[in-house]
Amino acid sequence: RFGLSPWLGLPAGLGLGIAVALLIGLPTVRLRGYYLATATLAFAFLIEVFARQAVDVTGGAYGIQRLPPLDLFGQSLRGAAYYEAALVALLASTFLLDNLMRSPLGKSIIATRDNASAAASIGVNVVQVRLTAFVMSAAVAALAGWVQAFFQLGLNPSLLSVDLTFVWLAMVIVGGLGHVTGVVTATVLLVIAPEVLGFTTEHQALGFGVLMVGATLLAPRGLGGLIDGVLGKKRLHLQRTRCP
Repeated sequence: RFGLSPWLGLPAGLGLGIAVALLIGLPTVRLRGYYLATATLAFAFLIEVFARQAVDVTGGAYGIQRLPPLDLFGQSLRGAAYYEAALVALLASTFLLDNLMRSPLGKSIIATRDNASAAASIGVNVVQVRLTAFVMSAAVAALAGWVQAFFQLGLNPSLLSVDLTFVWLAMVIVGGLGHVTGVVTATVLLVIAPEVLGFTTEHQALGFGVLMVGATLLAPRGLGGLIDGVLGKKRLHLQRTRCP
């Protein structure tokens, strides 16, 4: 609308995503368990309603259409040419998150997730760590939204649907909570499998439900846990074979 470069949408989207995360996170991160989940889910409903009702800002049910394609050195990134841009975003976010999990901050986030009381007892500022994780996840979501927008050259409120939230939840549960490689693997499988098998939308929802139940019963740690188990056994086998 203002004739600015589409590339400026990236820092603008990241900044706005972080700002909204701070506004939502400050009053909610002090909550625990189901109360925190319910509060964030309520905000998701509110934002979807806002996107559908604020016609002058968001375009209403039709959303924002006819976005200009990204242009890199005179080359329009459309169709197959957009693959590289999406791949760079995926690799960058995966690299950063994987290294975060190994950092002191990442270990504090994991400790707070697993047992907030125990984490607080060893000096972890639980509220600050939760807010940091909240903001960082919002930044990653904003990056994904920017990639999605310029892939479809449009945005619509269906992207904010709570149904999609449960799809993403399925990806995390099947992939393994806190396991970046497992979640990426599960995402690829859950996106490709319905297309290959020709599932309809209704059958996809059923399939996600079956996978979530199966993953919970058969592989509580998800695909990531299975990968770690296989690699751990291989390392143990190599150590035993090297021992005299």
